[in-house]
Amino acid sequence: MSTLGSKESNGIERIDSSNTLLNRPAPAASIYQKSLDLLDKLACIDGFEIYFENLLIKSRQNEKSRTELYRDPMQLVWEILQKGVSLCVLYNCLYPDEPIPTEKQVDGGLNVIKKLVYTFLKACKDKKLVDPNDLFTITDLFKDDTNSFVKVLKTVEIIVSNIEAKGLLGESNVNPLPSTYFMDTQLKDPTDNKERIVREFLDTERKYVQDLETLQAYMQELKSKSIVSNDTLRFIFANLNNMVDFQRRFIIGVEANALSPPIDQRFGALFSSMEEGFSVYEPYCANYDRASKLTISQAPALSRLSHIIEPNYELPSMLIKPIQRICKYPLILREMLKLSEEDSPAKSDLELGYSVATRVTDKVNEARRREGNMDIVRNLIDRIQDWKGYSASSFGELYLNDTFIMSSDDTTRELQVYLFDNILICCREVNDQNNRKSKQGSNQSSSSNSLQAGPGNGSLKLIGRIFLYSIYKILNTSKLNVPVLTVFWKDNFMENFKLRCKSDEQLNLWKNTMEKLIATAVDKHLKQSSPEILSNKEQDDPMHNKSSFGHLDDYKSDDDSKNLSKFCLQNLHFFG
Repeated sequence: MSTLGSKESNGIERIDSSNTLLNRPAPAASIYQKSLDLLDKLACIDGFEIYFENLLIKSRQNEKSRTELYRDPMQLVWEILQKGVSLCVLYNCLYPDEPIPTEKQVDGGLNVIKKLVYTFLKACKDKKLVDPNDLFTITDLFKDDTNSFVKVLKTVEIIVSNIEAKGLLGESNVNPLPSTYFMDTQLKDPTDNKERIVREFLDTERKYVQDLETLQAYMQELKSKSIVSNDTLRFIFANLNNMVDFQRRFIIGVEANALSPPIDQRFGALFSSMEEGFSVYEPYCANYDRASKLTISQAPALSRLSHIIEPNYELPSMLIKPIQRICKYPLILREMLKLSEEDSPAKSDLELGYSVATRVTDKVNEARRREGNMDIVRNLIDRIQDWKGYSASSFGELYLNDTFIMSSDDTTRELQVYLFDNILICCREVNDQNNRKSKQGSNQSSSSNSLQAGPGNGSLKLIGRIFLYSIYKILNTSKLNVPVLTVFWKDNFMENFKLRCKSDEQLNLWKNTMEKLIATAVDKHLKQSSPEILSNKEQDDPMHNKSSFGHLDDYKSDDDSKNLSKFCLQNLHFFG
């Protein structure tokens, strides 16, 4: 591997063998510190003091109390630069041969502002003050996206560095310095356990944002060099740009709270105020399994940038970081809670934050479950040989799938069972020799003793199905430590079928989920059972044809029907 600290012409860091991408320390400065540093330097430039007048007024008004949740220096920098004329003042501080006129343009409209920004950018390019690749665009300046703001920040930092290098940066025209408005205290070494947790939270958050930005730069490099297709990029990195944007905004709140006295820290309120924003994690985390598979198949192409991120080990480790981080937040807040005094404002604040972080994690897990189930359904559609005229699209969402043992005194068999919104279906894997031969070199179908529901290679035969609204009740009929779930179904008379489970956990999960879905299915069925609606649906949709589940088909010499009849499954509608 190549060295970290050296950079390519594109600005992407190379990897050092003694300080790899995965174990490098947290950066010394985040976008929060960079914004504070820039504000203090801008305060030293003649003509910028006007932009800090409102800040000084607020500082005096809030010496004893704070009304805002936290103070955001990035937003102030953004607002100052969006005035347009401020950029021209900054350029003129270099004493160019042709200064940009700024008189009478302080209060110009948006078109005047954009013209000033254009003039600034053109001057920087013409005078070769900034490399064209580092120049922001007018759109970047006015777009509400930190991915664009970091480009603006980089350009301005280069100009300020030029001013400083020429000795043209004087004393501050603003007293006290702007940074003091945002920082109540300097970051000090922790003195107790709670401060140590806060410091660890801050350091790991800085490192996490740094990793996201590295991953984002890697994605952009892949795109610029056309190493993989745009569709492949989208499937690997999903909505990474949106997540980086959100996480930069979030770390500003973390930084602001960590730099505040413990009595003023409101991490819980921070999580609560940004709960909606955490939704960016749902599509990314739901896409992770697909992304992992793609990185394997695309590894030969991705290896062209292995000097930036190695595709076989480092890339998977980087891609999973958002999942790991979102699951870490409830643990961090829980540890803070343990060290908070009873009945203190800090404890109630952290309880709020813990509830939000837990809720966010639950939503991410649910998004992953739903996406995983969609993959299972796609796989199921491909594997079933004959759907008997039914369409999986009419079954609703898949909630559970698993393997159940169905047995009698002398016979044992495993069936794959899938529980949808509207229906429960049973399948068995087909002993298709031709299919097995065609899949040599791939994963072979598992034996009957290790059959797993879900994605697989073998073909499936649709054995039976039952609509949920026809289920009367579900009972736990376990005996002699054998967990058994008995489902009672009623049409003209009561029937039942038994599912022998692998564990009590499996039994309880299926029982509770089925009861909820059955209640919903029955309610929906009753609402749709008016004579007119039912008549139309019976003509157009076999899913609503009552006769389709009210009796058994006549079996000819199907071995499945003979065996399954022994397993108390006569209530299911089987296909001969």
